[in-house]
Amino acid sequence: MIHFDRHAPIHLLFHINDTSIQGNDGCNKLKADYLKTQNKISFKNIISTRRACEFGQEQSQNFLSVLQETDRLLIKEDEMFFYHKEVQIAHFEAKEDY
Repeated sequence: MIHFDRHAPIHLLFHINDTSIQGNDGCNKLKADYLKTQNKISFKNIISTRRACEFGQEQSQNFLSVLQETDRLLIKEDEMFFYHKEVQIAHFEAKEDY
């Protein structure tokens, strides 16, 4: 599982009307479409800026990989868990900063 705790904050906004997300991976802005069916989710058409960041470049690449691999998303209270083939690959805690 990838840990993102020590780097710049990641944030995602899920738009339910047009099934898209937008956000920041700690280095770059990103946008993608998502398809959700019952317990499954997939992220498609992922695009991001390609800034050269002193800190967060590895986190940025890792997070894009997480989005590409995610096939299930679980939300419990203020936590969000990303899974690939039933293995948890990322964990995030909701914040009200954004």
